[in-house]
Amino acid sequence: MSVVPNMLDDIVMLLQRGLDTTETFQSVMNILERVVDYHSATLFLYDEQTQQLKIMHQVGEEPVELGSEFTTRFGSGVSGWMASQSKPIILESLEKTRAGREQRFHSFASLPLRVGEKLIGVLNLGHQIPMAYKKSDQNKFIQIASQISLVLEQIRLRQTLEKKNKMLGKALAELREAQKVVIEKERLAAIGEIIVTVNHEINIP
Repeated sequence: MSVVPNMLDDIVMLLQRGLDTTETFQSVMNILERVVDYHSATLFLYDEQTQQLKIMHQVGEEPVELGSEFTTRFGSGVSGWMASQSKPIILESLEKTRAGREQRFHSFASLPLRVGEKLIGVLNLGHQIPMAYKKSDQNKFIQIASQISLVLEQIRLRQTLEKKNKMLGKALAELREAQKVVIEKERLAAIGEIIVTVNHEINIP
């Protein structure tokens, strides 16, 4: 694996295109593929409300996961365990394991995604060629994880901002409708007062 180029410029341009969530994650994975080769990939994002990892995007027919039989605080399998780690793990050859025998992938890497101490998610990569990922590549995977984490955090912040803007827009629309009702009530009340006054004047001999 060659030295990791900076992916942030490409992804900043991507974010400015205003794609929907699915298209954005797919484009991020396409950019990642220029940096590290993979045949399958699964991106897990951490849900702060449930405190669990959830599959947000997947490349390939099946999730890239190992040991899905066991569960941890953050979820099942290696990804659940990696959520509490700070460095990637790299399994160079899985030919003798279940994943290898099923020919799902023969080399595996799992990258914890963090911004500072904050957990963002986990990225699992699978390759069909044994030794495609090597333990000597760990520092490069750390660089990749760092850049992907920053991007995902920006996506999350953008989604949060969009959600708040929609809520504010809805609240503003409701306020305007309520204001119209108040104005109409005040108008009708004023008309009523005029009618009462006129009627009073007419009835005075």
